[in-house]
Amino acid sequence: RAAADPANLRRGKLLFVVKEALYKLYWPLTGRVAEFHDFSVCLDESRGTFGARLVHSRLQAVTRCGLVAGGFARADGLLVALAAVPTKSRPGAPDEPD
Repeated sequence: RAAADPANLRRGKLLFVVKEALYKLYWPLTGRVAEFHDFSVCLDESRGTFGARLVHSRLQAVTRCGLVAGGFARADGLLVALAAVPTKSRPGAPDEPD
């Protein structure tokens, strides 16, 4: 599809918002700045969810498996996205007792 196609423009804006959510998650956990190309993102627009993987080896992972999940929503022309990491999935986090 052409870049000016309305569906591509919406998807591009969505990807930008999702990656901003990832940056805002990454900085407080690591003290490092992530760039646009540092994450690979897979969008599921029908469910309003995404998965992301850190793809640049210069940065430390924020989860044990290297994956971050999140969600997004559209309303009244606005886009919002949230990326979160459960505490026990962070590298170095203590395991919960059985």
